[in-house]
Amino acid sequence: MKGAVFLGLIAYADDHVLLMPSLHALESSLNLIMTFAKHLNLSFNPSKSILVKFHNKRFVSSVITVANITFDVRNSANYLGNITSYNLKDNETISSLRNNAIWRGNATIQGLKTCHPNPVCGFEIQIA
Repeated sequence: MKGAVFLGLIAYADDHVLLMPSLHALESSLNLIMTFAKHLNLSFNPSKSILVKFHNKRFVSSVITVANITFDVRNSANYLGNITSYNLKDNETISSLRNNAIWRGNATIQGLKTCHPNPVCGFEIQIA
Protein backbone atom coordinates (compact mmCIF):
# COMPACT_ATOMS: atom_id res chain seq x y z
CA MET A 1 0.00 0.00 0.00
CA LYS A 2 1.51 3.31 -1.05
CA GLY A 3 2.29 5.63 1.84
CA ALA A 4 1.63 2.98 4.48
CA VAL A 5 3.93 2.94 7.49
CA PHE A 6 4.41 -0.02 9.80
CA LEU A 7 5.59 0.91 13.26
CA GLY A 8 6.48 -2.36 14.90
CA LEU A 9 9.31 -1.30 17.22
CA ILE A 10 9.49 1.66 19.59
CA ALA A 11 12.83 2.13 21.35
CA TYR A 12 14.09 4.49 24.02
CA ALA A 13 17.62 3.79 25.28
CA ASP A 14 17.56 0.11 26.25
CA ASP A 15 13.76 -0.13 26.52
CA HIS A 16 11.86 -1.52 23.55
CA VAL A 17 8.24 -2.12 22.65
CA LEU A 18 7.19 -4.50 19.90
CA LEU A 19 3.76 -3.91 18.36
CA MET A 20 2.66 -6.92 16.38
CA PRO A 21 -0.70 -7.86 14.84
CA SER A 22 -0.44 -11.54 15.84
CA LEU A 23 1.53 -14.04 17.90
CA HIS A 24 3.05 -15.37 14.66
CA ALA A 25 4.34 -11.89 13.75
CA LEU A 26 5.64 -11.47 17.30
CA GLU A 27 7.48 -14.79 17.09
CA SER A 28 9.08 -13.86 13.74
CA SER A 29 10.13 -10.47 15.08
CA LEU A 30 11.56 -11.93 18.28
CA ASN A 31 13.55 -14.50 16.33
CA LEU A 32 14.98 -11.74 14.12
CA ILE A 33 15.81 -9.55 17.12
CA MET A 34 17.45 -12.45 18.96
CA THR A 35 19.61 -13.18 15.89
CA PHE A 36 20.79 -9.58 15.67
CA ALA A 37 21.30 -9.37 19.44
CA LYS A 38 23.46 -12.50 19.42
CA HIS A 39 25.50 -11.15 16.48
CA LEU A 40 26.08 -7.87 18.38
CA ASN A 41 26.81 -9.62 21.72
CA LEU A 42 23.71 -8.12 23.30
CA SER A 43 21.56 -9.95 25.80
CA PHE A 44 17.81 -10.12 26.20
CA ASN A 45 16.29 -10.49 29.64
CA PRO A 46 12.90 -12.21 29.31
CA SER A 47 12.25 -11.83 33.06
CA LYS A 48 11.99 -8.06 32.54
CA SER A 49 9.63 -8.48 29.60
CA ILE A 50 5.84 -8.70 29.52
CA LEU A 51 3.18 -9.24 26.90
CA VAL A 52 -0.03 -7.21 26.66
CA LYS A 53 -2.65 -8.47 24.24
CA PHE A 54 -4.89 -5.65 23.02
CA HIS A 55 -8.55 -6.61 22.75
CA ASN A 56 -11.89 -5.91 24.36
CA LYS A 57 -11.73 -8.59 27.04
CA ARG A 58 -9.26 -9.24 29.84
CA PHE A 59 -6.76 -11.96 29.03
CA VAL A 60 -7.08 -14.92 31.39
CA SER A 61 -3.79 -16.75 30.75
CA SER A 62 -0.93 -15.59 32.96
CA VAL A 63 1.95 -16.71 30.71
CA ILE A 64 2.55 -17.27 27.01
CA THR A 65 5.53 -18.81 25.22
CA VAL A 66 6.65 -17.23 21.97
CA ALA A 67 9.94 -18.03 20.18
CA ASN A 68 10.90 -20.29 23.12
CA ILE A 69 10.58 -17.34 25.54
CA THR A 70 7.96 -17.38 28.28
CA PHE A 71 6.34 -14.00 28.91
CA ASP A 72 4.13 -12.83 31.72
CA VAL A 73 0.81 -11.77 30.20
CA ARG A 74 -0.69 -8.67 31.78
CA ASN A 75 -3.68 -6.48 31.12
CA SER A 76 -1.55 -3.32 31.17
CA ALA A 77 2.03 -2.14 30.89
CA ASN A 78 3.87 0.95 32.09
CA TYR A 79 6.30 2.30 29.47
CA LEU A 80 8.12 5.57 30.13
CA GLY A 81 5.48 6.60 32.66
CA ASN A 82 2.50 5.88 30.40
CA ILE A 83 0.18 3.04 31.24
CA THR A 84 -1.25 1.22 28.24
CA SER A 85 -4.05 -1.22 28.95
CA TYR A 86 -5.54 -4.10 26.99
CA ASN A 87 -8.56 -2.01 25.97
CA LEU A 88 -6.48 1.05 24.94
CA LYS A 89 -8.27 3.33 27.42
CA ASP A 90 -6.33 6.02 29.26
CA ASN A 91 -8.08 5.65 32.62
CA GLU A 92 -5.06 4.15 34.43
CA THR A 93 -2.62 6.75 33.09
CA ILE A 94 -4.96 9.63 33.91
CA SER A 95 -5.59 8.29 37.41
CA SER A 96 -1.87 7.77 38.01
CA LEU A 97 -0.98 11.28 36.79
CA ARG A 98 -3.78 12.81 38.86
CA ASN A 99 -2.68 11.00 42.02
CA ASN A 100 0.94 11.99 41.40
CA ALA A 101 -0.05 15.65 40.96
CA ILE A 102 -2.08 15.56 44.19
CA TRP A 103 0.81 13.95 46.08
CA ARG A 104 3.29 16.56 44.75
CA GLY A 105 0.92 19.41 45.60
CA ASN A 106 0.45 18.15 49.15
CA ALA A 107 4.21 17.62 49.55
CA THR A 108 4.81 21.20 48.40
CA ILE A 109 2.23 22.51 50.86
CA GLN A 110 3.82 20.50 53.70
CA GLY A 111 7.21 21.93 52.69
CA LEU A 112 5.79 25.45 52.92
CA LYS A 113 4.47 24.74 56.40
CA THR A 114 7.98 23.89 57.60
CA CYS A 115 9.33 27.19 56.20
CA HIS A 116 6.90 29.41 58.09
CA PRO A 117 5.29 28.72 61.48
CA ASN A 118 2.00 30.31 60.38
CA PRO A 119 1.63 29.55 56.66
CA VAL A 120 -0.85 31.48 54.56
CA CYS A 121 -2.14 28.35 52.87
CA GLY A 122 -3.73 26.01 55.39
CA PHE A 123 -5.23 23.45 53.05
CA GLU A 124 -4.47 20.21 51.33
CA ILE A 125 -5.41 19.15 47.83
CA GLN A 126 -8.22 16.61 47.67
CA ILE A 127 -10.13 15.58 44.59
CA ALA A 128 -13.11 13.30 44.86
